[in-house]
Amino acid sequence: MKVIRICLSFLVIVAYSTTALAESALPDCPANQSLRFDNCFGTYTVLDGGKYVGEWQDGKKHGQGNYTVPDGGEYVGEWKEDKRHGQGTYTWLNGQQYVGEWKDDKRNGQGTHTYSDGEKYVGEWQDERKNGQGVFTLLNGEKYVGEFKDAMRNGQGAFTYANGEKYLGEWKDDKRNGQGTQTFPDGEKWSGYFMNDEYVPRICTDMGLTEGSSEHGQCVLKLMD
Repeated sequence: MKVIRICLSFLVIVAYSTTALAESALPDCPANQSLRFDNCFGTYTVLDGGKYVGEWQDGKKHGQGNYTVPDGGEYVGEWKEDKRHGQGTYTWLNGQQYVGEWKDDKRNGQGTHTYSDGEKYVGEWQDERKNGQGVFTLLNGEKYVGEFKDAMRNGQGAFTYANGEKYLGEWKDDKRNGQGTQTFPDGEKWSGYFMNDEYVPRICTDMGLTEGSSEHGQCVLKLMD
């Protein structure tokens, strides 16, 4: 809930930023784009079709500004020395949208990314990737809450499946890996060790070994090693 509240506050901040953009106290920049833009508010159109409307400092986008890219995407928010830096919103032409923190022109910090199909990630980012604590909600209602690394589930986390199943435990490279518990809608529960998204005792059973036998136990221990 803490992450969700933080990211919702970004919506308010960005909305305020858009208003502040229209009410900039800086003087207008020169109408001639070949002249130096410094401590002023103005519009600059790039040769590739991109367009920036906002604040400038020392010839660079700096402060509040709106940049429209040639493919139709748009960024509204804060800039620092020609880079997206601070609070901002980027909207893609296909409807995807990111609202949150930026650093050195990349998504960094807390933010919400809503995909064009309605799926949503709310949490931490590092250099354009999901990294840290977060919540990813899929279109079918599936959700997991936990740690991410390089845009994949890594570390401790919980995943709730659409059919009511739930896994709580360790993850590695987006797969159940390590100690965990899988709970099924009928009350059945698997508690123990998972490897590459499979329950270790189940792997040994599928090999034809009888659960409870010494061979089965040795198989489990070997896989855990």
